[in-house]
Amino acid sequence: METKQRLGRKTFWIFVLSNSKAAFAFLLVTIVLIVSRGYVGNNFTDILNYSIIVAGVIFTTAFLLSIVVSWLVYINYTFSITENAFKVREGIFNKKETAIPYRQIQSVDLRQDVVAQIIGVSKLVVLTAGHDDNDKTGEAEIDFPVIDTEFAQNIQTELLKRSQTEKIVIQKAE
Repeated sequence: METKQRLGRKTFWIFVLSNSKAAFAFLLVTIVLIVSRGYVGNNFTDILNYSIIVAGVIFTTAFLLSIVVSWLVYINYTFSITENAFKVREGIFNKKETAIPYRQIQSVDLRQDVVAQIIGVSKLVVLTAGHDDNDKTGEAEIDFPVIDTEFAQNIQTELLKRSQTEKIVIQKAE
């Protein structure tokens, strides 16, 4: 039996933030308009008030839309560790399912930049026997966008155990 798992709550909120760039631009416009209201004459007050309302409505709509899109991406991004393979299913309209037999897994890497370290998330990358390390596109067989670090470490350990690959730990230089 195959148990489908999701990436975690932090991942959902990171999806929301990454999809909300346009919404936050309108929030910034709204704030600038509110602050500038005190610096304009009475002739422009009505136009400025109307502009604040329009920018606020656009921000709210864009933010709610980004939450809906993020939720759809999140609930449609599942993975499972089955008896014979590691499977990932993603996509809202165009579904993509990738299954990697454990015997093909060469490495399972966790990558973190400074911000990811601070919030406790990682990028999980699963490379297979057919993957070219010199590939300039940077594509891996499976590339989780962002996942809770502790959860990613558990997945990494399980995949390495099932693929009978050794875990290499790189010590940080002091």
